[in-house]
Amino acid sequence: MPERYDLMHSPLGWVVAAVLLAALGVIAVLAAIRRRKRSVPAQRSGCKEIAIQAASLQNIGRRETQQDCFGVFCLSDDGILAVVADGMGGLRDGDAVSKKIVETVESHAVDQSYASLDGSLPMLVSDVNDAVNRMLGHDGLYQSGSTLAIVLAGPDRFQCASVGDSRICLYRGGKLIQLNREHDYEAELMLQAINREISFEDAKSDPRRGGLSSFLGMGELRYVDLTRRPIDVCPGDRVLLMSDGVFRTVSDSETASILCSNTDVRQAAFALETAVLKRENPRQDNFTAVILGYDA
Repeated sequence: MPERYDLMHSPLGWVVAAVLLAALGVIAVLAAIRRRKRSVPAQRSGCKEIAIQAASLQNIGRRETQQDCFGVFCLSDDGILAVVADGMGGLRDGDAVSKKIVETVESHAVDQSYASLDGSLPMLVSDVNDAVNRMLGHDGLYQSGSTLAIVLAGPDRFQCASVGDSRICLYRGGKLIQLNREHDYEAELMLQAINREISFEDAKSDPRRGGLSSFLGMGELRYVDLTRRPIDVCPGDRVLLMSDGVFRTVSDSETASILCSNTDVRQAAFALETAVLKRENPRQDNFTAVILGYDA
């Protein structure tokens, strides 16, 4: 019978055992790290990982034509690029301008992600205005224009830009917070009154106060509102883009109440449209809104 060789009682056996134990230790550590990574979702500012839902509403109101146009474009990394444009009804072909704005924004969203578009809104606004000016012709051969409200939304933050008087608001904790200014002459008249150039009574009664002081089309932009840095979001947040046909009819408090009562963004959009129509305003303007909802 051949002699049995006991590996564990040989010097070589102890070396092999030590190597095996070390390898098992490394495997255990890697497994623990992997389990730890899986148990902690991506977070920002203490918020859980959340998904974006989108809904919209649009109605012609009591006008003969629809001057508003909007778009909600899904990005490759689950982000969203949303836009509302309100063509200026007092000028020619406002509907064509608002449509051109949305088409141009859509072209920038193709095959893009939130990460690739991060920080690009100033350039995008410039490109959109260039596209509108080219459409209007050299030196504005025909005069027209539109407002712009645009939101670039990622899974945990968003950024926005606006021109004109369309609004961008954040709903959080039962409050509706306006994030942009309205570029109209009322603000400029009020500044003149503060500087004692005109009276406050004249500022409030001036017939120009409702006119826009900045809009896309007919040359360079006078004012643009931009978020300097992305805004972090938490579950339950809602981001609204609205033409003035919405917020000049339904108050901020009522809009907040609608969002509080309707946690589903589609139900909220339907309820907001219903609230506008219930006013039965005989001069109701076109009205459009996009609601972006952040839910866990």
